[in-house]
Amino acid sequence: MSKDKVSKLLGLFVLALLLLNFPIIGILGREQLIAGLPALYFYFFFVWILLIILIALIVNARDRKGPRNNRTE
Repeated sequence: MSKDKVSKLLGLFVLALLLLNFPIIGILGREQLIAGLPALYFYFFFVWILLIILIALIVNARDRKGPRNNRTE
């Protein structure tokens, strides 16, 4: 895995820690309801699905150098 991908994944990990940490969750932890469900449930689902999509995009992205030729001729 290239250093670029590793740094992006590390940055995404830090972002996930920030989004799922107490100050942000404390804001939504109040009795706010959306369609009869607590807003915190929607927040967790949105952050979770966003992280999965971003991880998939980072891991499946091609390197800028193009495909490597591993053949030894």
